[in-house]
Formats: sequence, C-alpha cells, structure tokens
Amino acid sequence: MAPKTTYRLNIFQRAALSWDRMLPYNAAHVVRAGGALDIQRLHTSIHTCLDRYGLGSLRLDEKTSRFGYETLSERPPVEVLPPSDNVLGSLKNRLELELNRPFTLLPPSLPIRFFVVQDGENFYLGLVYFHVIADASSIIFLLNDILRCYESGLAPNPHPGRLYPQARLGTVSLIRGFFDWLRTLPHDVNDVRRTLRVSWINGAPKRAGLLLEKLPLDGRKLAEKCRTLGVTANDLFLAALLKSVPPLRGKKKSAHRSRLSVGSIISTRRDLGLNGGKEFGLFLSSFRVSASSPEQYSLTEMAADVRRQTQRVKKFKLHLRNMMETSLGLRLETLVSSGMRDRFYAKHYPLAAGLTNMDLNALWEPSGEPIPDYWRAVSTNRAVPMVFSVTSAAASLNISVSFSMHVYTKEEAVEALSHFVGHLREFALG
Repeated sequence: MAPKTTYRLNIFQRAALSWDRMLPYNAAHVVRAGGALDIQRLHTSIHTCLDRYGLGSLRLDEKTSRFGYETLSERPPVEVLPPSDNVLGSLKNRLELELNRPFTLLPPSLPIRFFVVQDGENFYLGLVYFHVIADASSIIFLLNDILRCYESGLAPNPHPGRLYPQARLGTVSLIRGFFDWLRTLPHDVNDVRRTLRVSWINGAPKRAGLLLEKLPLDGRKLAEKCRTLGVTANDLFLAALLKSVPPLRGKKKSAHRSRLSVGSIISTRRDLGLNGGKEFGLFLSSFRVSASSPEQYSLTEMAADVRRQTQRVKKFKLHLRNMMETSLGLRLETLVSSGMRDRFYAKHYPLAAGLTNMDLNALWEPSGEPIPDYWRAVSTNRAVPMVFSVTSAAASLNISVSFSMHVYTKEEAVEALSHFVGHLREFALG
C-alpha cells in the first residue's frame, strides 16, 4: 500500500542520492549482544521495532525528490552467517560486501538489511541501511531499542521520534550564515586552490574496500587528556588523519598544490532544532581542515593547528555553509558530463580523506549492562575517497577504514590505518 503522505528529500538526502549513482552509498552498524542467539525472538524484536517506528518499504520518486514508507507486510529476513574462528574477519568481509551491495529502490523495498555473526555463546547483530534514510544517531537509537526488546522482552520505546522531521533553521540564522559565507569565502577558495588533488588509478574497479582495527584505548580517558591540552578528541583524530595520509601522496603531489585537506563529517541536528538521535532522516554536514607538510609536525602540534581551524568553523558556523555549497554543487553537477561529474568534487572540493567520530558511551541509553562492542562502517562517495569511522565503545576505539579502490590501493589504506593507530597509541602512552 502506498504511503498516505510523502515528504521532500532534504539537501543532505539529495546529495547522498546523487553519490549513490556512482557507488552504493550505504552505511552499517554492528552491535554485540549477550547470550546465545534466539533467531525467532530476534525476528520478533526487529519487526516490532520497525513497525513501531513506521519504517517499512521505501517509496522514492527521484523526479519530485519525495519519499515515504509503506507498511511492512512481513518480517524482514535476518541472515545468520556460519560460525568462524575469526569473528572480526567475518565482520570485515560481510561489511565490505554490504557496502558494495546496492539497495533496490524499484519496486519499493525495505532500505535496511540485517545479518548475524555468531561469537561463541554471544553474537553480533549487523544493520545495513541505505544512507539516504538515516544517519548514525538514529540507527544507534533503533539498535538500542531492538536489543532492549530482544534481551529484556520489554516493549519498544513509546516515544521513538518522528519519521519525517522538519528541520528548523531561523531566518536570522540563514541571513547571518550567508554573510559569514561571503566573508570567509576568499580565504577558503585560496586554500582549496593550493590543496592537493587526489588522482584516480587507471583500470581500478569502482568499489569500496574495508579495514577494521580495534585499539584498546578508553575514549573517555583519551578525551580527558585532550582537554588538558586545550583540544578535543575530534581535533586529535583529524590531526592524526592529516599525519597518516601524507605517505600516500608521493606520486600525486603537485608543485603548486602543497596543502593536504581532510574533512570532518558531523551532525547538524542541534543546529536544526532536532531531538538528538530520535529523529529519523539524514542531517549530516562537514567542514575541512588542511595543512602543509603535516608529517613534519608532532601530533600535539598538529592538533593545536587543527584546533585553531575548528574554532574558526564554530565561530562562523562553516559546517552550515556546507549546506549552501552542497546545494550549489548539485546544480553544477547537472551541467557537466557524467564522466566529469564523478570527479567534480575531487577537483572543486578536494579531500584526501574524511573522519566520522562517535562516542557510543554518550549515546547508548543505559540499561544496567556494560556498553556493548560496537562497529560502524560507511561507503565512500564522490566527495570523500577514504573514510575513517572511529567509534568509542566501552574501553576501546573501534576503527573502520573504507576506501575507494579506484583512488587508493589496499596497501595504501593499510599504511594509512597503521600510521593513524600508531599516532593515537603514542599519544595515549606519552
């Protein structure tokens, strides 16, 4: 049955839909559940929660940029993978497969897939979703509810949040944002012109690769140490990323473009007046930081430089300016050929890599149980050819690295991850 009401895709969703035309633009979350798997009870919990939220088959009209959900007619399938002696390896292989597996939009179908990886007497529940429908905050909220329903038998959260939230950004904020955008534009255009462009590998497949790494560091203690230096954990991760990507750029370096840029992918929910993670939809933006020869500086020096840049972002709310730039980019894309369209962002908004950082300790609703082991992975896109997803869960940092194989080789991605982990370990122990 067709949905009674449809809603217009926001700018973030339209950009994600455009990126999906090049490579599947999916994301995945994996959470560890305690106790042996009861597949029937898990099926019931998933179906109950999806029905409570109103999440069903997605009907999306690209011409009118409108979407809506149809009621679920049957329980969604949950694929149970064979037991393995290498659980992390099984997760990695499955997640890489899912990031490259497109969702079928016609006819309308559920834009979410589930799988299970068994881990002895426990198991991991994986949720893969079409990124257009949601961002990480709402998926964490949904998975929390599914596990709560599964493990305790309790009913789903009686207040799941709105499925079609309307963002609220005041006229005064929009006008101020526009003038701040004009004020900061010359500096940023000059910085972009001096930024290194990432080239493609001839003949390489347009496919996403994936790496996973568990770093036994307590994210909360790491954040406390950062505060003593006057920086945030996100500043530290961006600095480590800037110092980790340079080894990859030797053959791609240009004489008149010496700066390296990476992006920080962040939520705009608070700016748009939304209720934490309970509102479904995609509300992500980004800002960029850059440096010349970051490998010549220590991690703390680089973090201090990043901090100066992020303070400027906060002062002028440059992450909201990205909304205007994304809207302009979508319009300009239509004026170029399909081949040029794929490389549009690499030329005009060049990023060597991106970072998405999330502290599960602050988002997972307490249930009396310890914070579970939790992993995230996201597809790369036209704008970001390599994405580091850092999730602080319990006493570890779970790091996934997705990379576009037509931009980076697996060896380059492994090297970048090794440098990134080494910088963080050295900082924590120093």
